[in-house]
Amino acid sequence: MDKKMSLTPALLEAIITTQEHEITCSECFELLDEYVELLQSGADPAAYFPQVANHLDHCPDCDEECQALLSVLQAIAGESGVALSNSRGRWPKWFSSLLGQGRG
Repeated sequence: MDKKMSLTPALLEAIITTQEHEITCSECFELLDEYVELLQSGADPAAYFPQVANHLDHCPDCDEECQALLSVLQAIAGESGVALSNSRGRWPKWFSSLLGQGRG
């Protein structure tokens, strides 16, 4: 009985915060690099990707992926003396901008 009672607030919150159109984990993952790029830059990614923000609020697995990607980017940004080149323009824009390089 206690377990059933403790689930009630979580279920109510899930029902209340459900949106008309929600994205899947796959859709979230497709946008995650751009979302984290905005987060890393200090912008509010939820303003640009509200559905991703909502999904991350409700999906612990995707939120964990987001935090892992952010940690990797922060670690790369913190390293010094790394000379990488994007001469072929194949890196994602967030990675190029993280290194201070253009896309080509």
